[in-house]
Amino acid sequence: MGDLKLLKPIALFEKLFETKVRLDDRGLLEHAPLYANVNVLASCHGSSLVRIGQTQVLCGVQVKVLPEQVNAGRIVCNVEIGGLANRTTRLGSGVSKEAQSISAKLQRVIDNVVCPNSADQLHIYSDLERVRPVASYILKLDAFVLHDDGYLLDACLPAAMLALSSAHWPRLVATTIDRRNSSCVEYYRKIVPDELVSLKLSTFSIPATFLLLPLSVSKSDNRCSVVLQPTKREVGLWDADAGCLQLIVTPTGRVVDLCMTHAFLPGLFSHLLPPAAQHTQTEADVWKCIFESTLKYAEAVKSVMDVALETAETV
Repeated sequence: MGDLKLLKPIALFEKLFETKVRLDDRGLLEHAPLYANVNVLASCHGSSLVRIGQTQVLCGVQVKVLPEQVNAGRIVCNVEIGGLANRTTRLGSGVSKEAQSISAKLQRVIDNVVCPNSADQLHIYSDLERVRPVASYILKLDAFVLHDDGYLLDACLPAAMLALSSAHWPRLVATTIDRRNSSCVEYYRKIVPDELVSLKLSTFSIPATFLLLPLSVSKSDNRCSVVLQPTKREVGLWDADAGCLQLIVTPTGRVVDLCMTHAFLPGLFSHLLPPAAQHTQTEADVWKCIFESTLKYAEAVKSVMDVALETAETV
């Protein structure tokens, strides 16, 4: 079935739906297996490895100094998809639109929700005065996709938050000298004994990716047409015949972001029903199904992330 994306006659869909909706053995609203670990890169101040199903993302945080720039501290996000991440990636093709889109979404969510006060936490002070900052830290967050089997955002955002949560670096102070009666920053040195700086996140934000399938291709009227975390092959199979939905929530249930593509096709939602639905179900039931599944998935991801961070603290 590796070449199903080359030809998609309706008869193929009907035959597929006679047995199952998904290409793997997961249930329609069953998330992929989760794994997370932190402090996996010695070259970074904070790092993480997240694996969701077959999708793997490696993330690292490095801290730099912005000399003589006050209140300029920030987190800069960048996502790269490896040339061998999947069969469709071409070596030397440059940064893909998908990587750019995920980078922008990571930046927006981290700046506005995960750590909105990062500038206040990234001050560097003078060794003579600890009241007014004289410089800032900048955190460079790089996420590298090792293997892409779909739902990249679901793996990239938790990896970024774990890398930021595990990041620690020595506190620096600006040492000044007098030159012709004017104060000039000469260099930055560590505090002795060592004092570490870490970033405090306001909250976690957990993304979940869904595929919205038209129920008209299914023989069964009580079958769910919402698929959680579709694989790369499943997305390729449906192509533009289905809609993709990405929902980001906090552990408390606050909706942070909602993105939909191909999901506003005429009459699409009239063909969507949640599990065990009857003919009296409405579009509101579809949204309820999606939201409840996202909250349940967010709890599972939060639990895995907490275990990874707690394990790192005991090492």
